[in-house]
Amino acid sequence: MRKKTKEGLETILLLGLASVAAAALPFAQGTVRLASWRQESGPVRTDRVDRGELGYRVHCASCHGSSGRGDGAMADHLKVAPADLTRLSRDNQGIFPAERVYTSIDGRREVRGHGTASMPVWGLTFQTAGRDSDQEKEVRERILDLMTYLESIQGK
Repeated sequence: MRKKTKEGLETILLLGLASVAAAALPFAQGTVRLASWRQESGPVRTDRVDRGELGYRVHCASCHGSSGRGDGAMADHLKVAPADLTRLSRDNQGIFPAERVYTSIDGRREVRGHGTASMPVWGLTFQTAGRDSDQEKEVRERILDLMTYLESIQGK
């Protein structure tokens, strides 16, 4: 009886580790993409800022405000006050916290058992309903556009 219990626990542990590894793979791939995102410049960077600003106005400004200071029209109606997005770098020792911003916007990789998300899961919203194809690239690009815009408003 004891041997079966031990084998059962080992199986559960291995399955748990495998699921954690599978869940981490997309994030690891996103981290590689974030490294190259930091190197973008010129017209590519400008286009990202422009697309990101448009996405921000559509999806974020109602809570975070048009200037990103957390003073949007919906801010007073929320249980948790929206962050001042112009202070992300300042609050992170002068470094824009790209990975944290990415996962906060995406929201799909949060462990729900550790509490609820304090903002909508945009990674799901950025997918096109009814499409059967893999949309991860498009979702990632929209999040990177938003991140580029947010990085551009730091300290403003």
